[in-house]
Amino acid sequence: MIKVALFDADGVVIKKRMAPFSARYATDFGISPDVLTEFYKGDYQLSATGKADIKEILPKYFSQWGWMKSVDELLEYWFAAERETDNEVLSLVSRLRNKGVRCHLATDNEKYRAADLWENVGLKDHFDRKFVSCELGVKKSDREFFAKAISETGIAAGEILFIDDDQKNLDVAGNVDLATMLFIDANILRQKLVSSGIISS
Repeated sequence: MIKVALFDADGVVIKKRMAPFSARYATDFGISPDVLTEFYKGDYQLSATGKADIKEILPKYFSQWGWMKSVDELLEYWFAAERETDNEVLSLVSRLRNKGVRCHLATDNEKYRAADLWENVGLKDHFDRKFVSCELGVKKSDREFFAKAISETGIAAGEILFIDDDQKNLDVAGNVDLATMLFIDANILRQKLVSSGIISS
C-alpha cells in the first residue's frame, strides 16, 4: 500500500516552461545561451546542493551576461516565468491526501527558488513537506537523495511512490525500491493512479 507520494516540481507540479531560463535570458538580452553554460555546469550545481549561495555567486557573471540590475531583480526575472502550477496535478495531490497518502515535494533546486515555490507559489498549502536537493546535499540523480527521504519519512521504500518526468531520476529511485511513475501529463497520471488502485476512478 502506498503511504507516501513524492512529486517532482518542475515539469510535474510546475508546468513545463516553453524555454529554460538560459534560452529565455539569451533571447531577451541578445546573448548566446552558451554564455550561461559555465554557470549551470559549475556554480549552479554547487548552489543546488547547498554548497554555495547563489546570491553570492551570480554577481561575478553580471558583466558577461549584460545584467545591469540587482541580484534580487535577476532572481525575480528568473522565477517569475517558472511559477505556473498544473492545477490538475494539484487536484490529484488533494485526492491522495484525502485518502491518507502523505504528499511531499521532491525537487532539485537551490534555496531561494525552493523558498519561492514553497511560500510565494503556495506549494506549502498542497504538500505535507518538501525534500530539496539544496537541503539534502544531493540531487535526485544520487541514491542518497531517496535514502534520506526514506529515512526522514520513516516509511518503507516499497510504500513510497515517486512521480517525475525524468526517467533517469525514476531509475535511481527504483534502485532503492521506491515505486515510480513517469509523468507525461495529469490525465495519464490519474489513469496510472486509478489502475494501481491508489485512487478510485
